[in-house]
Amino acid sequence: MKSRDFSLAVCCLQAFLLSSLAIADDTADGDEKAAPESSISVDVELAGTSLQEATISVRFYLENIGFYSKRRHWDNPSTFTIYSDGSWFFYATRLANFDRTWADTGRTWRTRLDAVYYSRYDAANKRCAGQILHSNQYRFATVRYKQQRHNYTRRGDDAAFASISSQARCMRYQSWWY
Repeated sequence: MKSRDFSLAVCCLQAFLLSSLAIADDTADGDEKAAPESSISVDVELAGTSLQEATISVRFYLENIGFYSKRRHWDNPSTFTIYSDGSWFFYATRLANFDRTWADTGRTWRTRLDAVYYSRYDAANKRCAGQILHSNQYRFATVRYKQQRHNYTRRGDDAAFASISSQARCMRYQSWWY
């Protein structure tokens, strides 16, 4: 268990050190906003040794995920890590909601990451391929109007992912305000 806590600390430190620009969209906002769909593959040999002798290993680590819209902010660095035992960890530097609906009122928005895990990665086309092993919607935060959340973290468990984690070679994901 100590190796996993150490790994989480390393992930958070990496998140502070590695930052990039958020994706911007100045167009009119709809009811839901999604970042462009992305894929990440995992090198099974490297993933198995990432924590050296620990029995729980990092399966997928996403850096600088999120989505910016005109009045809702999801600032990088932000990270999502899922481990072979199905436990996951989310971190965001800042989540904020200034999406006014009428006078000085606004609606509450939530953030989530939709993930689909595949059995293989097609390197030639740079996308996930093969059988879909599992999919899940990871719900991270609820942000009320005029609320800001700084250095926000959330943990959870995905038991179904734990059962297929050794077979998952690629993850396709999208982050949302909904």
